[in-house]
Amino acid sequence: MNFWKALLYTFILIILMNLIGFMISSISYFLKIPYIISFITQSILTVFCYYFFLTKFLKNKTIIRFKNVFIPFSESLILPIILSAIGLKILQEPFFEIYKRVTTPNDFPLNIVNMNSELNFEFIIRAVPALIIAPFFEELIFRKIFIDNLSKLYSVKNAIIFSSICFSLYYLPNFSNLIPTFLLGLVAGYLYIKSKKIIIPMIFHFLCNLIVGLLKLYGKTLLDNIDKLNLNIYYWMFIFFGGILLITGLYTINSKHKNSKLRA
Repeated sequence: MNFWKALLYTFILIILMNLIGFMISSISYFLKIPYIISFITQSILTVFCYYFFLTKFLKNKTIIRFKNVFIPFSESLILPIILSAIGLKILQEPFFEIYKRVTTPNDFPLNIVNMNSELNFEFIIRAVPALIIAPFFEELIFRKIFIDNLSKLYSVKNAIIFSSICFSLYYLPNFSNLIPTFLLGLVAGYLYIKSKKIIIPMIFHFLCNLIVGLLKLYGKTLLDNIDKLNLNIYYWMFIFFGGILLITGLYTINSKHKNSKLRA
């Protein structure tokens, strides 16, 4: 697989997912189907779409067997993975902030009021795709399959970069998430190459999405305080702290897999 073929596969997946979303939205609108039912239906169809994409386009059936995914790993990796996830989410903050400042009209307040979501059945159902479906299938596709195949033609470093580009493009047209998802792809790719186990980036991806969910539930005070910093010195000290957490987590993981090196 070369980079252009990986891009083609990415856009095919984008088209498939958007077709599902458009189809479910249209049917729900005309038939007056309750939102929660249409969302569950879309989530189920999303799983089938991922499976169809893996088996028909990528022609890979054995990789999605659980025994090939949930390989045992050292419990000592959990803490550094958590540190890496927290650190990355902090480092992603400036990109969201800059995007907000560039796109917010002058006649609207810059600081958007943060609201805590309510922990209810609907919130839990909405969280399932982000916490389970996305980490499982996206890591299989963009890390396991893409990196394994791209590294046959390119260096491992370039394979990680190319797969991360495809991963970030997959989230279009959400431009605010373009660079943050690229960074997530780089870290997840690094974790996969170092550990040789796809379950590690899956856990990392899950934790990143879990942090977002927790912020939606309980993060109003924290997010308001970050907004009030208004990119001052304390804001950048906070971002620097996130970088330290990420580096510490990755360094710890690297030290546990010293024999696994990235090929230049």
